[in-house]
Amino acid sequence: MDRRFLTEAVRRATLPGRPRLEVLGPAPSAAGSVGLVAGSFDPMTAAHAAFAEALDTELTLLVWSPATLPKEAGPGGDPSAALLLPEDRLASVAAWCGSRPWARVATCSHGLLVDQVQAAAASFPRSRLVLGMGSDKLRQLLDPAWYEDRDAALDRLFSRAEVAVASRAGDHAEPIDARWSDRIRTVVLPPGLAGLSSRAVRAAVRRGEDVSGAVPPEILPFVRGLARGGGGERDPER
Repeated sequence: MDRRFLTEAVRRATLPGRPRLEVLGPAPSAAGSVGLVAGSFDPMTAAHAAFAEALDTELTLLVWSPATLPKEAGPGGDPSAALLLPEDRLASVAAWCGSRPWARVATCSHGLLVDQVQAAAASFPRSRLVLGMGSDKLRQLLDPAWYEDRDAALDRLFSRAEVAVASRAGDHAEPIDARWSDRIRTVVLPPGLAGLSSRAVRAAVRRGEDVSGAVPPEILPFVRGLARGGGGERDPER
């Protein structure tokens, strides 16, 4: 994708207003099912790719937001240093989507998954929505610290979207309110991917390690040459 187009897409995602979803590139507006896999994609990992495929939806959107919430640090915390600029994250995910007609990269103005579901519902009002996440993200989704009224917000989310959860290495099962439990299902990722994260890949890249098994082949050209700070750490958002 053209760099100027991506820069403008990033700028539009930062504008104030109601939650907005923008699919970058052509996408069917009447897909029967739409999957949402949100992330920093700094960089996209093999786990992201496997998760997107496992949702088995007619259209799967890999959603990046300038307001992505830092999973490791919690509300108000400092995320780990970034590796890729936002434009490079979008370009790399778009490269992965290029040979997969069912996958597209998208931006969202808001970071909360409740808001991203609202934005997707506005863009795909007749589609069944499937929100994919790791079990660590589910724990964050259920954390009252992110909401003024958690139960009301989650009622809105689960009324519009199903949630597909993949277990992360070392995570414990999170208790789910009975009124939401039938809207959550488990996704099993291939062996070896449960502990893979963008954070771990960033650290490996900076140590100069080979990450060819941790990211899809389309992503490698975007992370090569960034070892030991050589071009990374250019953006404070993770």
